[in-house]
This record gives sequence, structure tokens and C-alpha cells, in this order.
Amino acid sequence: MALKNHVYWAIGALLATLVSLAASTALSADNNEVQGRPVAELMRLPDETDRKVPIDYGAGVGVMLQVARSPRSAASVRFPAAATAGLAVPSGDPTANIKGVFGPAVTWPLIPIHVVLLPDGRVMSYGTNASGAQGAELIYDVWDPSLGTDSSSHLVLPNSTSTDIFCSAQTLMLNGEVLTSGGDLTVNGARNSANNQTTIFSPSANTLTPNTAMAYARWYATLLALPSGQLVVFGGRQNVGSLDPVIPATTPELYDPALKTWTSLTGATSNAAFGANWWYPRVYVAPGGKVFVLNSTNGKMFYLSTAGSGSITLSSVVAPAGNIAYPTVPFVPGKLLSIRANKQVVVVDYTTPTPVVTATDPIDQNRFWANGTVLADGRVVVSGGSNVANELSGVDYQTQIWDPNTGHWTAGASATKPRLYHSTAVLLPDATVLTGGGGAPGPVINLNAEIYYPPYLYAADGTPALRPTLSSTDLPTYDPGATLTATVGPLDTIARLTLVRSGSATHSNDSDARFIELSFTQTGQTLVTTLPIDTTILVPGYYMLFAINTAGVPSVAQVFPITSGTAGPPNFSIAPSSLAVGTVMVGASSIPKPVTVSNNGGALPLSSISFTGKGASQFSQTSNCGSTIPAGRSCTINVVFTPTAAGNTKATLNVVGSDITQTAAVSGLGSEPFSVTPDTVSFGHVPAGTSSASMSVQVINTGSAALPINSITVTGGNAPALFSQTNDCGSSVPAGSSCTINVVFSPVAVSGRMWTKINVASPGATHSSTVSGYGA
Repeated sequence: MALKNHVYWAIGALLATLVSLAASTALSADNNEVQGRPVAELMRLPDETDRKVPIDYGAGVGVMLQVARSPRSAASVRFPAAATAGLAVPSGDPTANIKGVFGPAVTWPLIPIHVVLLPDGRVMSYGTNASGAQGAELIYDVWDPSLGTDSSSHLVLPNSTSTDIFCSAQTLMLNGEVLTSGGDLTVNGARNSANNQTTIFSPSANTLTPNTAMAYARWYATLLALPSGQLVVFGGRQNVGSLDPVIPATTPELYDPALKTWTSLTGATSNAAFGANWWYPRVYVAPGGKVFVLNSTNGKMFYLSTAGSGSITLSSVVAPAGNIAYPTVPFVPGKLLSIRANKQVVVVDYTTPTPVVTATDPIDQNRFWANGTVLADGRVVVSGGSNVANELSGVDYQTQIWDPNTGHWTAGASATKPRLYHSTAVLLPDATVLTGGGGAPGPVINLNAEIYYPPYLYAADGTPALRPTLSSTDLPTYDPGATLTATVGPLDTIARLTLVRSGSATHSNDSDARFIELSFTQTGQTLVTTLPIDTTILVPGYYMLFAINTAGVPSVAQVFPITSGTAGPPNFSIAPSSLAVGTVMVGASSIPKPVTVSNNGGALPLSSISFTGKGASQFSQTSNCGSTIPAGRSCTINVVFTPTAAGNTKATLNVVGSDITQTAAVSGLGSEPFSVTPDTVSFGHVPAGTSSASMSVQVINTGSAALPINSITVTGGNAPALFSQTNDCGSSVPAGSSCTINVVFSPVAVSGRMWTKINVASPGATHSSTVSGYGA
């Protein structure tokens, strides 16, 4: 392996002497972007064609570096056991505690177009060959920060899958492996067709192996981890052979890691969401479990459900116009920091069904192909970019740091290399930021990287600050809602405890990123915290836990996985499926009737409990369910019926949790009080063969609402056929009013006592009057 690595690097070094600067342009400047610009213009794509441009290995353009490589084992390396040994914080000037410091540029064995922070603290990167030319079908790299930054810290490995993962989607799965989906395909010698292949990288074995293919070919798609531990791939272009016109992949696909199967979410197929927005779609897990989609260019927003065959809904709210080359950063659950056109920056809050877009301070200049990274303290650093997309015109070397508490930007330290198209940035467990790459195509092939040391690592005089020590946590793995105990140094006073999800970045996008502030207690050297139980907030995956002292200095992180719950993905039921509340007088309320919610899966965040249907307003509920039902637990919803009118009323009880909806049919009968008087009516003796004069029975509505009359019948007794009735009651009797039933007795022969009943039926009640007579 050492020889092979040496050859790869040697090829790249030799190529540096053969290339020269070319003045080609990859993307229009877009300096005058406005809200009304056509989407097609905003979506103008970079020309991916390789061209001869300078190579920079870190020491400067055209400088050939002689690098020696030492043999490396393929064994996994635990982090952060020796994390600071290779990446000691350098000293800075007196502004370091405000701006931070960039370390020197160091050589990288390829352009890190894609970077993934692995569970053991190493970084996997891929995207080009050893000379920085487009294509990732040959090699990938694994860097070990604990060994420093020289060539011996890199493990360059052959890609033996025959899949070119250049411009694929990638993410770290819950089992610690990296899934890639799609990427490049060469057809008749021409690049940039799409493939439908997927691969899995194993950090423990350092191997890349083929995996189950998708239904759709995808080039420039996005992978997103779900609260269930499953993943969804969105967007991408599916062209094979002919590249014009673009054929977007508008149907998302759900991946089950346990079964290694893909399922097309045909109900969520959307040209509006993933047609013009096919280029690395900006997609994020929303609180409650839906997926939030922000269109990079026209600002349209969507909520997508992955339940069943999927569904998608367009929001009425629109963000300002943007560009595919601007970063959007999910800095806390349910909120995005999004750089838009004309230096505009907005915060998009999607914690509710209707997103809220709020302007924050603008950024210093247009930053095409900049990268946004959430820091250990929750601030966001934006690095790289240029005023003219992927050109050395208006290159912004200086970082900008955004504070979510104030909405203001602070100018940070300046890098030495232009980080443009195909550059990346990712937070490391030692709270530094790895920035690297750019090129394929130019204007410079940056086979190098720089580490940014944020201002929280410095004292006021520019020297490295004394860091707290987070030496251990009590468990290697945690379930949502679990209690976590950590140990700090004997002199450490901790002010904040934070979680940052492990990064997976490419093309100015890291959809899985999120920052969570934890409440905690400290007793001596022991910190105790309870993790969020809601997996739509604490999305399962690998997290870096930082302890931050009272001076604002973070520790080196402890890295561990958060599972999807002890019982797997959320799965719940409600019983009974049909609930009849019974008869209730109008204006009164029923006795509460219970519905049981049983969580048969992992921790279940509840989004809503509601009633829908024609009679929904006449039902209400209280529950002891709270915002989340722990795995294996149940709770009770008490349903109350308060009728506003007499009659049968129906509705549907809807319980929504983790993007799953369970329903129960509920019904009740509203009743209005009334009486029928007199109780008895006697006609006496009536000659046979004649009819009596009519005698009246009154129906009196004693209630406060209209009394529906379902029926008035003559039934029962020994002679119902001898009695008849007419009435003026109609279909209802107004509140406080009455109506009259006129009854006639018509005996046909001399007889003893003949009798029957006059029955008045209304919803929920029937009242009667007994009528009788003799045939004479």
C-alpha cells in the first residue's frame, strides 16, 4: 500500500510541471441577481470539463513538493485519544480571540470534493484522481488527524467498485458506515452522465464495496438521514448519454440499511421541488418528522412526508431568490441560515407548518461556492467563495462568523488559498474546521487543505487558550432520552454542553448538520445531562459532545452514536379504532372516553392530536401523552363530546407522530329535552262506524336549540289501526315552542277499551302519549 500511495502522489507531482493557466470561466458572475431573474439563468451549471490549470499542493502554484509516505495499517484509529498530538493549536496575534487563525496550507492527495467525518475522528474524502482531475473511480483517501497533516497521516486507497463516485451523494449511516449514491458515468468517452450505483465504505476495514442500486440514476443528489435510521435520496440529474435537456430525478427514494433496499416514494414525486431544484437539493429533517425542502434559486419551500408512498405540500411562504452556489446551514433543529442573492442572508424557521423567513445581517460580499459550518459553540463560520463564480475575481479569503444570538457577522481570519467550486469544510472533533479543495475544473487545482482554528481556541493575547478536558462519557452509545454522564478535569468549570452532528459536506451543502444545546448539572468533575427524547430534534447518528468552560473555550469532543431508540423506528397504534361516546344533551359535555396510544417502536415525538370532519368542533380531548412517548410506553387521550345540536355527530381523531398518522372514528348523539303532554287521552264511547272529534297532544321543546322530529307514529296497544293523527310539527320545533298532534278515534264495532300510543321520536329520545276509547 505504501508503494501504491507513493505512486499516486508522484503522478500528481509530475503533472504539476506540465500544466498552465487557462482563462476559462465555469459559471456566470451573476453580479446583478434580482428576485425576478429566470430560474434557468440562476441554475446555470458549471462546466465540468477538465482543463489545464495550475496545481497547488499547498506551497504555492506550480511548486512541486517531494513528499515521503510511510507504511500505514488499515486498522481503525480511535479518536480523540491522540487528537491534539498532530493538530496543536498554533499561536496567533492579539486578534486571534476575535478572528481565529488559519494554519499553513498542507498537501492533500486529491481534491476533497466530498468529505465525511468518520466515527473514529478520521476524515474520508474523495472526488478526483491524484493529479486533481475529475473522477473518483480510482482512489479515495482517509486522513487521520491524530497523526498530523503530513503524507503519513493519509491512507490513499483504491476504489475497486468500478463506480465513479465523483459528485455523488454521501452520508454517514447509523451503523458508522458511509453510504454513497449515484455519481458520474462515462458514456462513449464523455463524462457527466449519471449512474444509479451505490457503495458502502467501512471505517473498520477501510474498504469501499458495491451496494444495492437505486431505481433512478442520480448525479448531484442529496442523501438525508431520517429519525428512523433510514435515509432518503433527493434530486439529481438522471441523464445517460445525451445531457441536454436535463432530465431531473423528481422521485425521492427511501433506503432501508437493514434490508439494503430502495423504495420509490412516488407520492412525493414533484417537479416543482426537484425539477429545477435537482442540483444537491437543500433538504432537512423538520421537528415532527417531515422533510423540509428549500429551493436554492426561487425560494419556494415544501414539506415532504416519507410515510407510505410519500406526499409533498407546497408552502405559501417564499424565501428571497438565491443560487445553487450559495450555502444554507441548518444551525439548530428547525432553523436554517441561508445566504441568498445580493448578499442577503435570512433565517428560515420551519418548526411550524408555515415557515417564517426573517432577514438577518447581510454578508460582506457575494460568495459563490462558499462553505458554511456550524462551530462547537453554535456560531456559523462561512469560508471561501468569490464574487464571480469559480473565478479568481473577487476571491474572499476572509472568513465571516455569524452569531445566532445577535444576528451579526464578525470578520474572521483569512486563508491563503481560494476555496471555490468543489471546495469543502467540516468541523473536526478538536473544534477546528478542515477547509480544503477547489478545482476540477480550475481556476486552480487545490490539492491542499488549511485548518481554521476558531477564535474560541485563543486567549486575549493570541496564545492558545487553556482548554477544558472532557475525558470520558459513561456509555459508548446512547438512546434518545437517555441520561449521559461525562467527566471533566478537576479544575474545569463548565458553562455549556453542546452536541454537533458529524459533518458530511459537498458542493456547499451539509443537510445532516445540526447543533443542540444541552442543559446539565456539574458536581465536581461530573456532568450529567438528559438527551432530547425527540428523534426529530436529536436525529439519530454520530455526534460530537463539547464541554465549554466559562471562558467560552471548548474541549476536544467525545464522539458517540445516538440510536433510533431501543425498539427501532417509531411504530404506534391507537385503540379502539371506533369510539361511540353515547347520547349527550345539547350544551352538556359527555363523560371522558379513553383512547389508548401504544408506542410499539422507538421514541415517538407527537406532532399533533386533532379532530377533523363535519362534527370536529363538537369533540375535544385532553391527554397525558406529552410531546414524546418513550419506546414501549402508552398514553391516554380522553375524548369529550359537547353537542351543539341534536342529532348524530361524527368526526375523526388524528394522532400524528414521527410523520405517521393513526386515526379513530368518534361519534356521539346530541339530544334536546322535550315532553309530550298529556300522558293519556281518553275518547270515551264513540259510535261504531263513525269518527270522533279530534283531541290534541302537545309536543313541547324545553331545550335551548331546535328539536328535530324524526318521526311521529301510532304504534302499540291492542288497536293501533283505530287511531290516526295529523300534526303541524314539521321536521323540527324551535327552542321554547310547541306543536300539536291531532288524534282521531274511529271504532268499527262495539268493543271494550281500545288503546294505542302516539310516539314522538327525536335524536336520543322518544316520548309517548297513550290514547284510548270504546266502540259503542
